[in-house]
Amino acid sequence: MALPAIELSLDVPRILLLSLHPLYARKFFNGEKKIELRRTKPRLVGGDCVVFYVTTPVQAICGGGIVSKVLELPPRILWQKASRQAGVDRDEFDEYFAGCSTAYGICFEEIWEFSRVVGLGDIAARWPGFRPPQLYQYLTMSDARRIGLAVQSKRLRVLP
Repeated sequence: MALPAIELSLDVPRILLLSLHPLYARKFFNGEKKIELRRTKPRLVGGDCVVFYVTTPVQAICGGGIVSKVLELPPRILWQKASRQAGVDRDEFDEYFAGCSTAYGICFEEIWEFSRVVGLGDIAARWPGFRPPQLYQYLTMSDARRIGLAVQSKRLRVLP
């Protein structure tokens, strides 16, 4: 089975492959979530592209988004600013950031879901030894091409 191609241009400074649990991916795709919470700071700026790898049982690249900004704040301040768009309740937030002095929120200006996903088997066939990231990993344009991903006008799209 051929892996769908996605057109490529060089107008996106960074592509981040971000692992998400299926619950949070669904919340992104249905509009309940617009901010991804992280304990470690990714090197992202507004305009960068994030590709969502949805973990077990899905095991596929299912969509992505364009970063508007990354918040770097004490957890209680991040909660005040992000609680309505984080897709978690206060207890989940507090448990996740327990012991952290700094919390990060990746804010998205645009999020999309692919009509067809790029499964782990398809990725592994094109990139032997590929391992989905535990948290995230940066992709070069070459890496993106290798797994059948690319960016056109800052947006990923699957072509027939």
